[in-house]
Amino acid sequence: MSIRYFVMKDAENENKDCREVKTPAECKKYNQKGYGVFMTFNTFKGERRLAENVTEICFWACDIDGGNKEEQMKKINDLVIKPSIIIESKNGFHCYWKAKNATIKNYSKIEKGIIKRLDGDTHCKDPLRLLRVPNYYHLKDKNNPYLITVKHAENKSFDEQDMLYYFGIKEKKRKVFKGKLNLTNLQDYEKYFKINQVCKGERNGYLFWVLNRLIDNGLPDIEIRQVIEHLNSCLSDSLSQCEINQLLRGKKIL
Repeated sequence: MSIRYFVMKDAENENKDCREVKTPAECKKYNQKGYGVFMTFNTFKGERRLAENVTEICFWACDIDGGNKEEQMKKINDLVIKPSIIIESKNGFHCYWKAKNATIKNYSKIEKGIIKRLDGDTHCKDPLRLLRVPNYYHLKDKNNPYLITVKHAENKSFDEQDMLYYFGIKEKKRKVFKGKLNLTNLQDYEKYFKINQVCKGERNGYLFWVLNRLIDNGLPDIEIRQVIEHLNSCLSDSLSQCEINQLLRGKKIL
């Protein structure tokens, strides 16, 4: 992992003035001037901290901000897969899981699961999020500096599949409409879906609902198009053909 350091004005209500610095010596100099010292925990190329510039996932991380430190530590200790590194900051803990065989594709799924379990900062799911570096001071309250420290560290790494199994957020499946349609002609669809009750503000949403219902019932694309176009023609104020085509293309109906 190639750590990259950044410094920002650490006092409340000041311009953040974020800049990258190259060495720990520079970090110390800026910290003495009232800057907070931060780092990226994943590797990226170029100057801009953008997701598309990530070259390697080195850690999954969580900035815990819910509850007091005692409550936070209990949540950490209750985990089956405990962090490789725990950093103690002024208001809580930063947890890191060293990554093995990690991909950008699954990063978000794992991060969301970790954040959910630990009541972490929901903004801290960016792979290039900046977190505080240990052995430098938290200086938002200039009269009460707080030294960031390492509370726990071990050289233990975790496979992405294990992290997905334990932390991964499963994507919700779209609700499948129940009940089989046994309709034989277009007039049957017109009556079944009560198209005469649809007002102008409901047209797109209602036809989208009908479209999903037809797909769930396994109708061929050509029949789906016929039904949607017929129901649209029954509306008191029909959608344009362009809007209908766009609706169907959204579900890959030719």
